[in-house]
Amino acid sequence: MKARFSYPLVFLLPNAMVAAIAAFVAAGLGGGILWLFVYGDDTWPQTAEYLVMGVAILASLATLTALSFASYSFGKRREASADLSWLHIALAVGISMLLPALALLHQLSVGNIGPQPDSLLCSDFCTAKKFGSSRFPQDGTCRCNGADGNEALNVSMDSVRAKQP
Repeated sequence: MKARFSYPLVFLLPNAMVAAIAAFVAAGLGGGILWLFVYGDDTWPQTAEYLVMGVAILASLATLTALSFASYSFGKRREASADLSWLHIALAVGISMLLPALALLHQLSVGNIGPQPDSLLCSDFCTAKKFGSSRFPQDGTCRCNGADGNEALNVSMDSVRAKQP
């Protein structure tokens, strides 16, 4: 197979991942602009949802098309020198593994997967006990506040961790 056709296939998965990231950024940007300058906290019409999703889909397709064309052009230039480079295959595989690994590391750092941070454990503990809010100072205690905002319960984090399933 010619390199001009191999490179778009080799880099299809990394290109698709970058295109998905572009879609998320475009949706966030579009929603943010509409919220700040158009609708705010008022009720949004259904067309706004379609508009944001349309922008995200267009950004994704444009990014995927541009990256695929760049891969095709690079492969076309490489046809004269040699076939598919193993370094480029390793680069494509590395990018394909790096992007999901970065997403997993982010989710791990914010507590969505893996062990939860003590501040979140304290907040969940106080919410389960029907307190209005919580404070988590760095002294190893969890402080639950009552409806008046004053401290109603002071518990060590060891006991909060022991009560977690």
